Amino acid sequence: MATGDCNGNIHVWNSEKAGTWTVNKRAYKGHTSSVEDLQWSPAQKDVFASCSADQTIKVWDVRSKAGAQLSVHAHESDVNVISWNKTTTHLMVSGADDGSFAVWDLRNFKA
Repeated sequence: MATGDCNGNIHVWNSEKAGTWTVNKRAYKGHTSSVEDLQWSPAQKDVFASCSADQTIKVWDVRSKAGAQLSVHAHESDVNVISWNKTTTHLMVSGADDGSFAVWDLRNFKA
């Protein structure tokens, strides 16, 4: 499970046994404002995406603490929601405060 906070940090939690969760001590850092949504990749168990009030979408790999693997300035207002395409897993959609939405081909993101 992953959670985001108002400071732009992302915390990954692990289920140890029924009802017990532990959080990784080191947060994923890269957003400069509130994390609005987090989505795990439907194709890669170690990959998740995040979006933020800082107008960006980032893709992370839990095996690396070096920062986001991919990042894009997605909208001109807060990015509120993201969703992976379940059948074409390099595609993602995002929505923003201003009512705009975009479809992203993750193969075109820059590291």
